[in-house]
Amino acid sequence: MVKKTKNLYNSYNLYSKFVNHFIVSGKKLVIEKIIGKVFFKLSKEFNLPVSFILLRFFKRLKTYVEIKKLKKGRRTFLVPIALKRHRRTFLPLSWLSEAILLNKARISFFDKLYLEMYKICSNQSCHTLYLLAKNNKQASKNRINLHFRW
Repeated sequence: MVKKTKNLYNSYNLYSKFVNHFIVSGKKLVIEKIIGKVFFKLSKEFNLPVSFILLRFFKRLKTYVEIKKLKKGRRTFLVPIALKRHRRTFLPLSWLSEAILLNKARISFFDKLYLEMYKICSNQSCHTLYLLAKNNKQASKNRINLHFRW
């Protein structure tokens, strides 16, 4: 009998996190169909299985720091904080959903998600990668405030 291990980058685990992040009003089947179609189209486009596309997405948007606001006295400092494993998987999904919401084109959720995922996987410029760069830039800019973490 093969022992199952808990792996963060297990493709089923990532796929379920991906689906669960976009659920609205408990309509999981609707979101599963849309995301399944998106990944099927991407897998045909790149000739890769869905698990590799998921890994490419999460590896492309990998970050290890996040900026938190910390108030000391009357001043507010932006402090870079090291991320835990679960937060590292949540942030790319939240950046993706924010990019989809900010896309004002009159196209369906399927098309918006497909375009954003295609741009991420093919290393083209997109809003999600902009949010990643902005986060990393702020973290390096405010590294002077690291001593406020404690």
